[in-house]
Amino acid sequence: MKFLNKKLRRDILKNWSQFFSVFLMALLSVLIYVGLEGAYHGMEKSVDDFTKRGDLADSWVMSTDFTTEDVDSFKSIKNVDETATKKRILAEALTKDKNNYLYLDTPIDGEITKPILVAGKQLKQGDSSSILLNEDYAKANQIYLGDKISLNYQNQTANPTVVGLILSPDRLYYTGTPEFVAPVPHLYGYGIMNQETLATLDKNNTPNILEVKGGQTNVRKEAPDILGDRYVAYYNQHTLPDVSAALDRVGQIQNLSLLFSFIFILLAILAMYTTIKRLIETQTKDIATLKALGYSNAKLGWHYTSFGLAVGGIGALVGWGIAPIMSNFVLGTQKQMFALDNWHIAYTASSVGVTLLVLAICMLAAFFASRKAIKGLPVKYFRGNLVKNSKHIFLEKKHPILECVTLW
Repeated sequence: MKFLNKKLRRDILKNWSQFFSVFLMALLSVLIYVGLEGAYHGMEKSVDDFTKRGDLADSWVMSTDFTTEDVDSFKSIKNVDETATKKRILAEALTKDKNNYLYLDTPIDGEITKPILVAGKQLKQGDSSSILLNEDYAKANQIYLGDKISLNYQNQTANPTVVGLILSPDRLYYTGTPEFVAPVPHLYGYGIMNQETLATLDKNNTPNILEVKGGQTNVRKEAPDILGDRYVAYYNQHTLPDVSAALDRVGQIQNLSLLFSFIFILLAILAMYTTIKRLIETQTKDIATLKALGYSNAKLGWHYTSFGLAVGGIGALVGWGIAPIMSNFVLGTQKQMFALDNWHIAYTASSVGVTLLVLAICMLAAFFASRKAIKGLPVKYFRGNLVKNSKHIFLEKKHPILECVTLW
């Protein structure tokens, strides 16, 4: 086996240009899947952790207003665990001599979807001059803690002080308006204020949004009957654009990883098979000699199968080494679109499974390429010479004059 191992190394170095395609396909197969899996699974874990810390609601019901009786009716729906109401208004803001817009929420009764405080401090009850702003909006408009902003809503004005910067789990992909397909933080932002601040802009503190935990199907079915003409819309985590976009992106990246990995695995099969077949065709005499020296079909079969293991294994290892760089790069492109406070890559056992699959495929391609050629040697090789010689002798015996002509 030492001799065959030495031959393996020499053959790979001698035919490195042919094996490079196999190495490259194995590398890309592992790199694409593992790299993208680290990104999409890491994003999935980051989103899940963020929404759990923020206690994200399961569904949202929009109405012109909610009465106490309405809220009680929703609480009595089967499988509903918790409800909370809030008031939302769209105010015009003046920052740095330019106008933009803020969606401002005010908790009325209970609180399910809780904003994550990034900097500063939380609001205090009874304080009518404070507000929390989302971090991206504040950065885009150069607003800092302690700054005052000018708000205008239905000809009412207020000048609250920014006491904290937040990220909200129900606004992972916040565009502010359906007219934009990407976040525009310099034009649209959101904030949280208490009821005292709301009173300076709107005396009516009747809630217009109901957040619900549990019972999604039943809530969707009964909401129009409970609210009647006041019913506006219903959303859940898969239909609310600000949330569903993040969940859908995870699936999109996952599908890309499967698609491209499948393509490169197919190319690896073709490259390995043709490379080994071509190598054996140039080593027919060597294989015949090795079998004549006592090497069995099994040993020679394993020898050529080892080419798939060696080349595919090196490609897989290099792919794993580069994969974290790719994962971080892909996550970096998503940070510009989605608002999360913590990003990290994560892998699963399927990455190891795909790596083993790539190695197995390279080995099987090499095995099947060598099996047929090895099986008939050296008998087939020497038999071919005997057949040629026997025909020549037959002609000489039957037609001796041909020999004379040949010699002449």
